[in-house]
Amino acid sequence: DNSNPLNIREGNPNLKPSFTHNIGLDYNNYFELTRQSLVGRLSYNTTQNSIANRTEYNAETGGQRTRPENINGNWSVSGEIGFNTPLGNILSLNTSTSGSFNNQASYIYQNRETIKNNVKRTNLGERISLTLRLNNFDIRANGNINWSKTNSELVEASNQSTFNFNYGLSSTGNFENGFGFSTDINMSSRRGYSS
Repeated sequence: DNSNPLNIREGNPNLKPSFTHNIGLDYNNYFELTRQSLVGRLSYNTTQNSIANRTEYNAETGGQRTRPENINGNWSVSGEIGFNTPLGNILSLNTSTSGSFNNQASYIYQNRETIKNNVKRTNLGERISLTLRLNNFDIRANGNINWSKTNSELVEASNQSTFNFNYGLSSTGNFENGFGFSTDINMSSRRGYSS
């Protein structure tokens, strides 16, 4: 498409097809005597011959030419483990820990040339809830924290380390006359963002 001479977009008949490969493991168990449950999962995926737009700039005209090209280096691994246990007859505790690592490859323009850049992102999270169950009444306190770190090999300005927090209370109840109620309150906050 050369309708805009300063921003020309091209196709690429030499592109190879992309293939995404995934492998995962899942574990799920319930312990009847203690009424506890344990779940876990682990997964890995990678994309062979990903497609990314590559932009070449012309310093003399100020224009650019963009075309899709194959790129390799996109992959991720993630895992999570969760545990649920009763605490006596009316309380239960639920917790989940998760983590992931992602490598994203792309093209950037730097020092008058287009080069490959890798952005690495690490995520860690913890979620916990405590539930009180009475005859016709439930109340739950919950909270979670997520940490994320992004690191670009070539663009330091995009590097950041952030935290996200969520916490709150919720409750439900049913009366004998058929009426019921449900209510919740939640708070979210963030740290480490540029704005």
